This record gives sequence, C-alpha cells and structure tokens, in this order.
Amino acid sequence: MDKHSDSMKKYLDNGEKLAEEFPEESLNCLRKFREAALRNLGKRFDCESENPQITFSKLRKHIPARFYYYLEHIQSMGNYGSHFQEDGVDPSVEDARYCAYAGQEVLQWINPESFEDPVGKKDVFIGNIVDAVPCLHCEQPIGNDCVKKDGRPTATNCEHTIRKKAYAKYRRNFQKHYNTTIADAMHEMVTDVGLKTGEFIEPKEIRNWFDENYPAYTENAVNCHSMMMATNLKTRYSHPTSKNGNDKYNLFFAEKRKFRLYDMENDPTPGQFGIRLPPVAGSPEADKLDANPWQDDED
Repeated sequence: MDKHSDSMKKYLDNGEKLAEEFPEESLNCLRKFREAALRNLGKRFDCESENPQITFSKLRKHIPARFYYYLEHIQSMGNYGSHFQEDGVDPSVEDARYCAYAGQEVLQWINPESFEDPVGKKDVFIGNIVDAVPCLHCEQPIGNDCVKKDGRPTATNCEHTIRKKAYAKYRRNFQKHYNTTIADAMHEMVTDVGLKTGEFIEPKEIRNWFDENYPAYTENAVNCHSMMMATNLKTRYSHPTSKNGNDKYNLFFAEKRKFRLYDMENDPTPGQFGIRLPPVAGSPEADKLDANPWQDDED
C-alpha cells in the first residue's frame, strides 16, 4: 500500500475497534479515513484541490456512484459524531458499524490486492440459492433445502432469512466483478443481438440476455434499467439526473409493451431524468408515456 492507503487502513482499523463501545470516537476516526481517501483518489485521478470538498465534487465523474455515496455518508456521520448533536441523540453503534462497512468497501476497491477475493477466476454464478450457499440456521449444507424444526423442508422461496442474506452477499460479490454498468451492458446487448432500427425486442429477451451474460444482476434491476433506457417512459421523472448524462440512457423507445431502438428523426424528444415535460394531453406521445412494458409480460 502507498502512504495514503496506509493512513486509510490505520483510521479504518481504529474506527472498527471503537465502534462497539465508543461510536462517536469511531465516527471521528472514519471521518479522517475519508480525508485520507480523498487525498488518495484525488492524486489517482489528478483532481486534487486544496479544498477537500472541491476534490470530492470532481471525483463524482471518476468513481462509481456506490463509492461516492459511501464517502458522502461517512462525511455526514463523521461530522455528526464530532460536533454537538443538536437533536440530542447520540450516534449509535449501528451508525459506526455501517460507516466502517462503507470504509471497508472503499478501501477494498482502492486496494483490491490487499483483500482476499471470495470469487475465484473460474467460479460461475449459481442462480439457485440452495445450490449456492449453506444455511447456518438449520445447518443444511449446499444442495440441501432448508428444513423446519420438525424436519420437513420449507416451501420453495421460503429459505431461512440467514441463508437469503448469505445469498445476497454471494450475488453482490459476483456483481463487483462485472467491469461494466447495467446501462453500458444494455448497449453491449444491442450490439450482441444485432438489433436493427425498427425491430422490436421484448422485455423477456432482454432478461434472457442478461441471464446468459451477467447473471448476478437481479431481474428487477434489469427491468428497471430497461425502463430508464426507454426515452418515452415516465419512469425517468422519478430518478435524478445521471452523472453520465441522459444520452447514455437514450437507447430504447417503448411501445406495445416492447422496445425498439430510438429513432432520432421520428421519435419525440427523450424525457430527461428528474424533469417532467408532459406532452400535449390526448396526443399519441401522452398515451405512450403511460405504457408499461411489463404489464401482461408472461414468462
């Protein structure tokens, strides 16, 4: 590790040790961890400023959103822990634990070689929870269904909570290995399937492609991103502007509960994230805005 990473690890270790008994002191250590992280990342992406907040603002263009939000949360809770709490509520152990967790995620991303990777190079994602992780609640190994106290198997999709949490972590570890975003993967899919202007693609076809190429992404995430890719669905209005800009998502035009490529010459102007510009009432575009490509979508 370089000196900045060493400083990050020192503050993170101290923050973790103090979290259980002294959450305020823990959060203060984690605030210093964030300061060291900004120096590290500022130098890495050549955007360091004398003002840490300016550095942090510039980093939004360079680092994945998840890590930006982790650092933002650590800053907020670090400030809360190191100053007078106006609402009279002391920082909790849970506050400190989560910030320490966020710090671990950031440090692991910056220095992956210093952590043991739980996913091997040849590992293949397993879509069935029972075949992927054991259950520590009923002590059933991989391959065995969860069982109730009387020994009978639980119903399908009713595995014990501890097993579901283990599987969520398992899925997430695979997602970290994807050197892409779902938005970029959507563009990759269009090229891979050879979608031409005017041709339709169904939601199920999109999900099937992701199941084959990026199976650790959840069906819900793929569905949501498909809808955000659609230039005329009002899903966009409830989402803030992307740091990548609206154009990155201007891929599909949704109609007849299906998708096709956006036609710049003939389709209405794409809706922008977080900005509602409704078309004239009663127009074809207004009707299309209310379309839901997943309604009556049978598997």
